[in-house]
Amino acid sequence: MKPPAWHERYITGVDRIDAQHQEILTLIHELGEAAALGTNKAEVGHFLDAFREHIVVHFAEEETAMGNQGYPELPTHITAHHTISEQLAQLVTAQNNGEVVVASSVIAMGSLLVRHIQTDDLKMATWMREHAKA
Repeated sequence: MKPPAWHERYITGVDRIDAQHQEILTLIHELGEAAALGTNKAEVGHFLDAFREHIVVHFAEEETAMGNQGYPELPTHITAHHTISEQLAQLVTAQNNGEVVVASSVIAMGSLLVRHIQTDDLKMATWMREHAKA
């Protein structure tokens, strides 16, 4: 089993968010491949760091946009971001402690992200389009 890859069913209709989602899922896929192949820890660490950087920027931009538009479910969405960030922090901590990041952990992280995109992000993007401030 492989980590989820980008698919058009994840499109929110918000170009910037969709581009970031694509980048994030590409990175999680590459991270999963590296972990599954037993790639050296430095390479896994590289993908993990890049993934973490993309997540931090993406979540911050998303939360700012939701706040600027007055998205009513912002607190719930932030909680979902914290859940994902905590799971990511566990992977980073494991890597930093010299543990092997296994593919199943990466797949679980990717599945969590896909669920978030398909539920929370699609809902948020629909609301933001419908309530766009001119």
